[in-house]
Amino acid sequence: MSHVFIMFFFGGTLTTKAPVITTKTTTSTTTPSPNSPIRCYTCGDGQGHSVAQPHQCVTQEYCQPNEMCYVTENVVGGHSSFTYGCRSKLMCRYGMKLQYDHYKLCVLNVTQPDYGLSWNAVCGSAKKRSTETCNSCCGDSGCNHGSCKYQNTHLFTLAYYGRVDMTTLKVIH
Repeated sequence: MSHVFIMFFFGGTLTTKAPVITTKTTTSTTTPSPNSPIRCYTCGDGQGHSVAQPHQCVTQEYCQPNEMCYVTENVVGGHSSFTYGCRSKLMCRYGMKLQYDHYKLCVLNVTQPDYGLSWNAVCGSAKKRSTETCNSCCGDSGCNHGSCKYQNTHLFTLAYYGRVDMTTLKVIH
């Protein structure tokens, strides 16, 4: 199965509710180490079960050590649906690198297309598409709340200013 990581719209509104935390693993009251599993919002299962609005996802679960948080946003015929959870770090790193390169070229205009390619050939026109899919990953606990478009804009803006480690996808404080 192949995955295409493309984002076309940037911006959005973040609405939150108090999270309900559930666990898959036993937790302790000690301070977590840098390698401790992170908690991510988890709603939908990718099999057609998703939420219509980000604020409807209020459950958090612990990811496995080789996972990080993700949100997928699908827009079909003008209607959005959101799926949240944990995803492979390897898949996230690869997909987010491709998206960040696309963002720097097509949104920030700080890089040039590869030799022989035009800007329009690489960036295209989102207005021609009736279906959009946005994928976003992040490496901090609870970081995957809100819309995918908002998450990517926030993460990539911080990355541009050197405030995100694009390997771990964690915000640098």
